[in-house]
Amino acid sequence: MALTNSDVNYMIKKANKKLKVAQFEIRYKDAGGSDVGYGGSEDTWSEWELYWASSDTVDEFNVTQFEFGDISVGDLVLIIPRDTPLPPDKIEYEFKVNGTTYRSKTGLRPTQPLKSTFLYYLMVGEAR
Repeated sequence: MALTNSDVNYMIKKANKKLKVAQFEIRYKDAGGSDVGYGGSEDTWSEWELYWASSDTVDEFNVTQFEFGDISVGDLVLIIPRDTPLPPDKIEYEFKVNGTTYRSKTGLRPTQPLKSTFLYYLMVGEAR
């Protein structure tokens, strides 16, 4: 049985609702924010803002389920709803969890392809 657009919309709506578990402080880096010297520019960080997500720690049992990047035991995964206002096209991200700052190893990755769309984003970070 093929999925209808209504089925896909329902799945997206349910995933968005289930992933809004907690709010995490996240910031991102823009390329070439301010002038530095002759003709150069410096990358600039945004302010820390709160975004909805769920989280999971990478351990020896789930490390193989993440099929991208240099994922290691001890990394932290943010599972971010598809309807997030967090911009997906920035050059770098950092997030804070329980007072620890994590630097993203993967960027903001669309995950769980479904027809011509996806259900949510994943971002894997390493403690700094």
